[in-house]
Amino acid sequence: MLPFSNLTLAAKIRWRMKYDRNPLLTLMQDKLAVKKYAAQRGVPSAEVLFVCENPESIPFGDLPEKCFIKANHGRNWNILKNGESYVDFKGGQKFISTGGFYDLAGKTRECLDPQKIVEMCTKWLNTIFCTTEWAYINIPPAIFVETLIEPEPGKETLDYRLYTFRGKVAAISIGSPSMRLKKENIFFDTSWKKFALKNNFEKEPETIPEKPAFLEKMLEAAGKLGKDIDFVRIDFFADSQQFYLSEMTIYPNGGQDNRPTSDDGFNRYLGRYWKMSIWQWMQARGLELEHMRKK
Repeated sequence: MLPFSNLTLAAKIRWRMKYDRNPLLTLMQDKLAVKKYAAQRGVPSAEVLFVCENPESIPFGDLPEKCFIKANHGRNWNILKNGESYVDFKGGQKFISTGGFYDLAGKTRECLDPQKIVEMCTKWLNTIFCTTEWAYINIPPAIFVETLIEPEPGKETLDYRLYTFRGKVAAISIGSPSMRLKKENIFFDTSWKKFALKNNFEKEPETIPEKPAFLEKMLEAAGKLGKDIDFVRIDFFADSQQFYLSEMTIYPNGGQDNRPTSDDGFNRYLGRYWKMSIWQWMQARGLELEHMRKK
């Protein structure tokens, strides 16, 4: 075997960031366009209630009791409406209670008024989220309002991240608010057999998540969504009854080393699923050699 022939997933993501200009990447990174893409393939996502390019047109008086105001061309640009209050939700970490559930109404939070929201949304619209991740550059920026999908009382919403290569799922990562709070994670194959990682920066949860009743349908959905691209991480969230598309992630972890795990063997296992042409592989290997020299 040639040196570096078995590249990690992160190494191939770094290749994508530098060289891959597939227009489908922009579509998948666009939080509005990807909903239409999914709907055309029969995959549900949270309902969009309103879209605009002028934040002053947001109909604050007509919004439902609970919803999100988001931008389609970045990460963690999320404002949560809960009752009459608006808060800068970002990625939601600061809203996780000690019990592991989202605390949307407990403590006094810094609330936003409509004018502040308009200012924030205007700033988002005038910002390119990340210039090193090419797909963000060409997304037509917009603001949209999305319904909030909540779990059943006393239960958590689970996150399922499906590492998908030309429609074939190689691994499924599971998360939840309580698991993120405890820095826990776990990976399964498509038969719901967990991967035995030699080491990882996140620990395995004490209670192993049960196989969801909708696993086969979720795998089928990932197959439909990912069949036309060499790699994409397809993120679903789910209650106990149904799953919904969260987003399609084309640059997971920005190509950082030791991701998605700190088990090099597992990271190379994922990398093997990403099939490249000889020319693409040579570019990726060259980048990896350069990357190693800089470390």
